[in-house]
Amino acid sequence: MDNKISPEAQVAELELDAVIGFNVGQFEYGNWIFQIEKSGQLSAKQDS
Repeated sequence: MDNKISPEAQVAELELDAVIGFNVGQFEYGNWIFQIEKSGQLSAKQDS
């Protein structure tokens, strides 16, 4: 079994990136801070 990523998985990954619209990292919107992890998990916290 080889470790190649299937075309379907690559497409899914690209779609996920397109939906998020941001790279992994942190960005601010208004007084909210959003954190995007490698898993695609998005967390948000309000800046006090």
